[in-house]
Amino acid sequence: MLRKINTNIFFYLCQSANWQCVVEAEDEECAATAAFEKVMKTCDDEKEDGRFTLSMVVAVKKMPSNLIDEKEDVDSSIFYSPTILANAGFHSEASNLHNFLCSQEESENNEQE
Repeated sequence: MLRKINTNIFFYLCQSANWQCVVEAEDEECAATAAFEKVMKTCDDEKEDGRFTLSMVVAVKKMPSNLIDEKEDVDSSIFYSPTILANAGFHSEASNLHNFLCSQEESENNEQE
């Protein structure tokens, strides 16, 4: 990937569960969405029966815009995976993951009582 340093498009490193992906985007949420789209397409292209490991959140870190003159202090952003799946157009998968995560939380709450 190439990008001109003086543009409003940046590189972001995205990670969820056991995968990482570098994407170009305008902001962190767009980067997370682009990463999910890329992972879903890669799984389809490789005929891996459409499955990949996904955690509750996706972490996104903006890469410094200029490595030679690196003065930026770059923080990571965290997004709820079902929201990003929905942003990427995978609404039924988003709903399924959200329901699964909620049922796990309810199960843990019941065990604590």
